Amino acid sequence: MKASLISTFLALSEGIAVGRSLGMLKNEQIDGNKEMIAFGLKNIVGS
Repeated sequence: MKASLISTFLALSEGIAVGRSLGMLKNEQIDGNKEMIAFGLKNIVGS
């Protein structure tokens, strides 16, 4: 249980970091809340 929570948090933070990095290249502002919602929906659809 503990390992799954840690890996979930790492995947979420990595996704947000990549999104912000790519957004900076195009001068776009990335909303972390929308990224978390998208990650959650992706996981629901994928399961």
